[in-house]
Amino acid sequence: MTPRKYVNFLANSPVRYQILQEVAERPTDPGTLACECSCSRPTIHRSLTTFQEYDWVDEIEGKYKITPVGKQIIHQYDLFLETLSTVMEYPQFFNHLGEEEMDIPLDAVNNSTVIAATPRNPHAPLTYFTTAVREISSEQCLVVAPIISPEFIEASQPLLEAGTTLELIYDKAVFEMVRTKYEDELMSAFDMKKIALYIYPEELSFGLVIFDEQVFVHAYETSGQFSACLKSTDPMLYEWAKDKYAEYRDSARQIKDPSELP
Repeated sequence: MTPRKYVNFLANSPVRYQILQEVAERPTDPGTLACECSCSRPTIHRSLTTFQEYDWVDEIEGKYKITPVGKQIIHQYDLFLETLSTVMEYPQFFNHLGEEEMDIPLDAVNNSTVIAATPRNPHAPLTYFTTAVREISSEQCLVVAPIISPEFIEASQPLLEAGTTLELIYDKAVFEMVRTKYEDELMSAFDMKKIALYIYPEELSFGLVIFDEQVFVHAYETSGQFSACLKSTDPMLYEWAKDKYAEYRDSARQIKDPSELP
């Protein structure tokens, strides 16, 4: 029997999952299960018989008890349901996060705020992010940016003026745009010795902004449209973001002079 068939057996009947949960809580007899699950005794017996065949439960003196295998089945099935719930609640965020969506801690996403663009408010993530940044005080700000916009530049100015140290990771295309369109701001930041600039060798597909106590994760459409913004203070997500940032910086080259070609 393939793993898919085990999943289908459990998923095709909500009662089967309920029966397995009841047995997991305490050894239970079929009559009690029929009352607790509001179903017939034949249904209970058919489910329990199959559970025994799969080694998910054992019968001991007329009562059914969960096995270690059964406990793992419930645990993994619950994780699967939680994953579905999280991903389907924020489809726009996960659809445009690129490869990073495969390892982002889902439990931490549930403890975060996610703002997505809508047809009626396509700039909702950008507005949310720039508004939040203006209220933040931080000694350091670490940034991975696949795009650049006037709003991002404007939002970063108060941070620099307050003495925040910025580390920026751009790809070559974004660096060229910054150097061309925002040369004065770039030179001013370098003159203040409050900025470290890195060029990543490949095209960036997602964004990170890490402050002392919180992190923002940005998802973008292939067109460059800011699709969704996640804000979090969850320690697990914060550590994930710091590790991800270090991974990108280790693969990037630092630019000592803004006039230097990548």
